[in-house]
Amino acid sequence: MNPKKGNNNGKAVINLRKIRGKEEWYLFLEISHLKTSNGTSDNSGENLNMTITTPVFDKSTPVRVRKDGTEIYAPIRDSRGVIICTSVADQKKCNKAEKLRKERQKELDRFTFYSAEEKKLYVQLKHSEEDFIAYFDDAIYRLHPNSSRNTLGNWKLTLNYLKEFNSNRPLPFKNLNMEFCNEFRSYILSRPARRPGFDGTISQAAAATFFSIFKAALKQAFVEDYLRVNLGALAKGIKAPNAKRETLDKEELRRLASTPCSNPWVKRAALFTAFTGLRHSDVMQITWGQFKKTPSGWRLDFDQEKTNVPNYLPISDQTFSLCGEPGKPTDYVFKKCPEINNTNKIIHKWVAAAGIERRITYHCFRHTFATLLLQQGTDLMTIKSMLGHTRVTTTEIYAHIVDESKNKAANAIRINNLTPKNPKKK
Repeated sequence: MNPKKGNNNGKAVINLRKIRGKEEWYLFLEISHLKTSNGTSDNSGENLNMTITTPVFDKSTPVRVRKDGTEIYAPIRDSRGVIICTSVADQKKCNKAEKLRKERQKELDRFTFYSAEEKKLYVQLKHSEEDFIAYFDDAIYRLHPNSSRNTLGNWKLTLNYLKEFNSNRPLPFKNLNMEFCNEFRSYILSRPARRPGFDGTISQAAAATFFSIFKAALKQAFVEDYLRVNLGALAKGIKAPNAKRETLDKEELRRLASTPCSNPWVKRAALFTAFTGLRHSDVMQITWGQFKKTPSGWRLDFDQEKTNVPNYLPISDQTFSLCGEPGKPTDYVFKKCPEINNTNKIIHKWVAAAGIERRITYHCFRHTFATLLLQQGTDLMTIKSMLGHTRVTTTEIYAHIVDESKNKAANAIRINNLTPKNPKKK
């Protein structure tokens, strides 16, 4: 690419982009009125991987109003055009952003881009020296601002593995290639197990999760013009084994309901999931104010933590009774439940006390809900809606579970020497 000298090739400005759900903003370098080969203008930008929380806004006049009525105000700037912050640390970031802006402006003043492709290549060239590790770290919260703790935990763990693999050094984008991806894939598969006292490598399922996250970060980097090749699509993934989904039948649920548990909150929460299909992360976020009394019973309005999609569920009186004594509208219903790992430890002992000799986790109660509904003839689309699945193919997994149980039932009745002998021909 040979960009030619020119004038008035674009204006570089530092603007703010709000992080959804947080009083926090990204410092974003925007380039407007960038010339292209056909004489038209184009816009470009780059995330500076810096966030601030204390910008000062001009509340006299909103610059725009969202559909929901929220007013958006412009930040106040000093004589140099730098965004003013009340925090010293944030002000330092804004001053650093201004230095970067000046550098980009000098580059723009020197060069004219003759095509969108040339502009893209130029941006990729600038990014090639940047650190993929830092990009990955920023992407965790930028791409998953409302994701569950489990999702965020897996992204952070993948990042730690990547740091270890790269000997805790910066990883320029220019060093990313298929050879690096394949070597990191092998590294993930050979990582020691994290469980104390367990000798061996991490499970195939865990390795598949971590490497898919790595691939997702690569794909996003390609979309944002940090990479010239979509390595995330080209890299061979790790196939996850078909996980066996343990479920409970009605009789086992009755046994559990009558069996004492060391933590009554865990017992009630698990049974609540068996009757609603809600994930542990969603159950832990339920407040009393989300329940509404209707002529047909109760209704629970909630936002799914995993997908951030609003949903509602009809709740029977029996299921509602599992919640205990109502509290204030802002009080969490199952506020004394521990985090998921400790919850599962309690469930293992409770299940064993009930005489159930299988490894049952909290999530198995969600599987139980779906399986019991299918066995009772509920259609897949209804179950999909109640489980909050985005695709019916995910729900169809439970249909396979029911089919397997039917096959076992069909083969359960056997009588020796039942097959009649062929009659002799006369």
